[in-house]
Amino acid sequence: MQPNSRSQLVNLLISIHRQVLLILSKLEWVALLLARITVGWVFAESGWGKVNNIGPVIEFFTSLNLPAAAFQANLVAYTELIAGALIIIGLATRYAAVPLIITMIVAVAKVTAPNASSLSDYFAASEFLYIVILAWLVFAGAGRASLDYLVRRKFFVSK
Repeated sequence: MQPNSRSQLVNLLISIHRQVLLILSKLEWVALLLARITVGWVFAESGWGKVNNIGPVIEFFTSLNLPAAAFQANLVAYTELIAGALIIIGLATRYAAVPLIITMIVAVAKVTAPNASSLSDYFAASEFLYIVILAWLVFAGAGRASLDYLVRRKFFVSK
């Protein structure tokens, strides 16, 4: 390959790379939407199940020696249901993610940690993945396909 044709190839690859990055940056909202719907659904469905069958949840929380197990079980159930639903529709997403992160940290501390024998056990826990996705939503926001976006445009963006 000639030096000139090599530099042309490199320039072409750089140009393609820039175009791909430009397209992906414009489609970031798709990843946020998929993450929101997925994690929001998991929590809303889990919360719904807990709200409608709270007895076993209270028993489980009692077995973990959590103080005020009945109160905490109800708190977790309604937090998961309401925050999960808010995340799905993208309303107050950053705020809704925070109590779910706290819930998952408690779950890791009370359920995963006592049985963990290595760092891999923490990374294998679904709660850890939820923490990471929720943290991403806290920092990135809900994206364009959300009520947060519409509210921000209506009330907070100067015209």
